[in-house]
Amino acid sequence: MKRIQHAISSYKLNYHFSFTGSILLSTSAKGERQKQWNSCIQNPGYEFERWHKLEVIE
Repeated sequence: MKRIQHAISSYKLNYHFSFTGSILLSTSAKGERQKQWNSCIQNPGYEFERWHKLEVIE
């Protein structure tokens, strides 16, 4: 399965990374994530920008 997963972290002054959230685009994505995934697959070489809410996986 092809997929793109992007994790967001922030660097704190006490030298620790704080996990903020992540987003997964794949063939199993739903809604807006699925639309962006399909656009990327159908148009290789093009850039697509969209805002998504991050998921926090605990």
